[in-house]
Amino acid sequence: MKKISSIIFIFLIIMTLQSCYSYDNINYNKVSYEFENLYDNYDIEEDKLNAYYIDDSDIMYMDIAEFLVSLDGFYQTAYYNKTVTMSLKEYTLFFYSSDGENILRHSMTIDWLNDTITVSSRTFFQAINSESLIDLLKHIDIDEEVIKEGKSKTFDLKKYDINIYYKDHLLLIPFTILNELFCSSNYYNIYFDGNKFYGTYYDLTSQDEKTYVDIIENSSLKNKEESDEERLFCYNQLLFTIDNFYGLKDYKKINTEEVLNNYKDRILSKDPLVYNKAYSDFFYTYLDELHTRIPIYSFYLNDHSKIETKYGDFYNEFKDSANKLVAQANDRLDTIDNSVYYKNDLAVIFFTSFKIDNSNDLNDTYEFIKKSLRDIMYHPGIKKIAFDISLNGGGVILSMYKTLSLFSDEYLKFYSADSMYDSVYNTVLRVDNNKDDSYDYLDTFKNKGYDFYIITGINTFSAANSFTSFAKDNKIAKIIGQKTGGGMCSVLPIILSDMTTIEMSSTNLELNKNQEYIEGGIDVDLKISYDNYYDYNKINELINNAYYN
Repeated sequence: MKKISSIIFIFLIIMTLQSCYSYDNINYNKVSYEFENLYDNYDIEEDKLNAYYIDDSDIMYMDIAEFLVSLDGFYQTAYYNKTVTMSLKEYTLFFYSSDGENILRHSMTIDWLNDTITVSSRTFFQAINSESLIDLLKHIDIDEEVIKEGKSKTFDLKKYDINIYYKDHLLLIPFTILNELFCSSNYYNIYFDGNKFYGTYYDLTSQDEKTYVDIIENSSLKNKEESDEERLFCYNQLLFTIDNFYGLKDYKKINTEEVLNNYKDRILSKDPLVYNKAYSDFFYTYLDELHTRIPIYSFYLNDHSKIETKYGDFYNEFKDSANKLVAQANDRLDTIDNSVYYKNDLAVIFFTSFKIDNSNDLNDTYEFIKKSLRDIMYHPGIKKIAFDISLNGGGVILSMYKTLSLFSDEYLKFYSADSMYDSVYNTVLRVDNNKDDSYDYLDTFKNKGYDFYIITGINTFSAANSFTSFAKDNKIAKIIGQKTGGGMCSVLPIILSDMTTIEMSSTNLELNKNQEYIEGGIDVDLKISYDNYYDYNKINELINNAYYN
């Protein structure tokens, strides 16, 4: 994520107030709950979060200003300013930044009469502390160019029967909607176990198993019966989430209301086993794509093992292929991760993910491949180098970018889009691979006399799919094997109001050089039967017959 630069500090809060009759005619009950931050990278000092319950409602609301102030240390709260225009029933948060030439205003305007939230751009949510990125960006020259400016985004909560209230200078929005807007997109989420809030990086599964299992097992929500209102709100939040945050909605031509109506009766059930099975059927059987899954079912469910998951056709094909190839690799290779094989004039670098590990170079994909390429240079007779990513399911996009930099002495250009704001970006990057504080031809293995190949298959997915797309677009390597499995979206973790955790394809999309979707996979230049995978002598023979005879 590009760090916001040159933020202008303005601490003046402007409020345009009229008489109190403009407030919503509601009563509320305020409850303070303990809050524990489980993520050390954010220094959040607040140990309480205030919740509000409107009249006799069971839905938890929070005041947007209190919410942000409580999360100071994650959000840089001092950057935000506020105006309230009672005559328009509008509450606006805003801050300024500079792009080096212009002063830019980023804003969120909440219309509590019409229950809408309008955000100027994705940058509005990026005023977070990002010191943890500093080490990751060492020796990298990176910038982001705007190809298509994009437009503002309006979230129409009224469409989903979700209300916003303004009373006593409090702008009250349902807690899980605030969490979805402000936290989820920044890979931080807040859970409520019935008595206490927990903040965590990504989702609870990022914690050690004992921590997140204890939180779920000891939750006071377990075995508690939900109200009809709570189930309806959860259904409406799911509608809102798929409509606005699911990045493949248009690609798959999904009419959210029409599709979810097929699951509505079961999702509205107060039996957690019934509605969690409905979630499973929708996400795994209907959506049927690997960036979307349910790592944690509802906190109200007393036994998560009772959910029987039925997968769709693509997932089953992917799984069956993986099982076959893993067995084949185990039979034919010494090890099936981070290894190099030499067959006559062919060297094959095999790796199954794109990882960043500053504590272990051999576990860090970029460092492992850089070392492997240097070792290959001292191995006589090698003319061809193949990267076997047939079982590479993806990983960290920055690791993939850095790895590709090993094959270019120019700036790399990666295209991406944010479909929520209808914007297109070009990430421009180069890496000082030999760490001599200079960006030049010495940083690349290009023009060393090698021909490069990439071995792919249906299990080549996500960041590995993007790696293949870029290499093919820029003629870095020939693609051999079978068509990749696709995957073009980053993954977004969302928490529903029953604390079900959804990880799904977000609206941040990787594109090819023509700014086209790559979800459907990348075609190969030379097709090779799966039966010949990991038989590198046979693959070398097929390459020679295709390109050298």
